Amino acid sequence: MASNKSTGVEDESDSDVIGSMSDETFFQFIFISLVLVPAVVSTLGIIFNIINIVVFVKMGFSETINISLLGLAVADVGVLLTMVGFSVIYNPMLMTSVADMDVINAVNYVALGWPHVLFSRIVACLTTYITFERFLCVVMPLKVKAIITPTKTLTVVIGIYSFIILGFVPAFIANQIGPRFNPQLNQTTIGIILAPNANLLEDISLTISIFIQISSFILIVIFTTGLIQAFIRNLNWRNQSSSSKNKSSSRDKVLIKMVLFISVVYIACSFPDVAGTVAVLFVKDFSVKGRERNAFVSVFSVFFNISSLHSTASLFIYVRMSSKFQQKFLAVFKFR
Repeated sequence: MASNKSTGVEDESDSDVIGSMSDETFFQFIFISLVLVPAVVSTLGIIFNIINIVVFVKMGFSETINISLLGLAVADVGVLLTMVGFSVIYNPMLMTSVADMDVINAVNYVALGWPHVLFSRIVACLTTYITFERFLCVVMPLKVKAIITPTKTLTVVIGIYSFIILGFVPAFIANQIGPRFNPQLNQTTIGIILAPNANLLEDISLTISIFIQISSFILIVIFTTGLIQAFIRNLNWRNQSSSSKNKSSSRDKVLIKMVLFISVVYIACSFPDVAGTVAVLFVKDFSVKGRERNAFVSVFSVFFNISSLHSTASLFIYVRMSSKFQQKFLAVFKFR
């Protein structure tokens, strides 16, 4: 899993890093949190989000929210794919069949850990944008369509993906998978190859990641709170509109409620991960390289599963709270 330093597994002996959790307890815990749970929950989540993608494409992109939610569904698939990857890489059958743990560590850290964090930050930014977009719809209902257009929304979604991917490039440059000499086995094996100034490069991506994670969480809380307050203040005004406007207003209210629900679920599911990141900043040994390495991976394996619930639950939120999505979903998959 991605952390604030390179894996550094080769830098310290096992006795130096065992910390408060033994290896035996660690592997038992990991089997549940990174093998059993993701194998079921994340696999279902991938299927659900593929359904989301199909439905949003069928709905078209005349409404900006469809573009934002499509981008969110794609990022959710990325998050959940890495969780399924964890369930495969930590499967006891695979781990016992691999002679060199360097291979497991390399795939876990480079091919799964950092990509998981990358897609999670994209989800955070897109959720922030979606909440902000609905906030503007409430506080500036007559101007929002001129401010936020489908073209601008598409630009924002592409911009978010591009910025975060570029921000994580240093981490992938710092850590690459390839052949390296293993002195313990006295042979060349597959493992992590550290680039020159690897720690510096990785710290660049880590800083960007932490900034996005914490700032997005704070902004989502602010916009969600503001959206609730503004929505309540505008209820009476909307109810006094003409009948045709009331129909449009009713659709807006349902959409706002859906976004509020998405935001609240995100806040609830992301809070443990944010709290864990803050702990990493202040607790020296709580990292993948520190003495509490086992505890770190165990704790964040639980946090990753909790945050993945947000990605898995989206289909049910859309079907339950959006009549347009529900109708298109039923039509596309021939349920009626």
